[in-house]
Amino acid sequence: AATHTHTHTHTLLNNAYFFSFSLSSCQIKEENSQFIFQYLHNQKFVDRVIERCTGTSYPAINSADLGNIRIDYPSLEEQEKISTFLSLVDKRIQTQNKIIGQLETLIKGLSEKLFSQKIRFKGFMREWELKSLGEIGEIITGKTPSTKELDLWNGDIQFVTPTDITENKYQHSTERTIKKADNLKILPQKSIM
Repeated sequence: AATHTHTHTHTLLNNAYFFSFSLSSCQIKEENSQFIFQYLHNQKFVDRVIERCTGTSYPAINSADLGNIRIDYPSLEEQEKISTFLSLVDKRIQTQNKIIGQLETLIKGLSEKLFSQKIRFKGFMREWELKSLGEIGEIITGKTPSTKELDLWNGDIQFVTPTDITENKYQHSTERTIKKADNLKILPQKSIM
């Protein structure tokens, strides 16, 4: 049976599970399954799986080919050291992600209350003014330089397109860059898009 390739591995905890035909399970014969779990997350292993896949719209690897992939396998003592270390880092990442999630929930709630003026900082009681965005700043629409003018591209100025914008509030880099030219309006740092 073919196994569809996803580059995610999961450990099943304390329950019985049934797999669909497109998933594979590896029941570890040795004592340290956590080492194998960590190894399967290694990009080197993922690349080995991907290069053995067949199909284009939904790449898959059959279970025999998956089972024949050879991996570097250290002593049990070294496996334990590696898996304990990487598991510890994973736990710290999970803790940090939980903290980030809690802070995102907090800022969302506080922003809503602050901007609706349901809560105010001590000493600020004056009524807020109503202004249009045009009064506060200059509204500029974007312009795409001609891709035929090759000398405009691959410079040191970030060129922002809709595909560069993510859920992150801050834009640090873009896929494409341009060179400074007199006919292009370059936005200063801290501009709001």
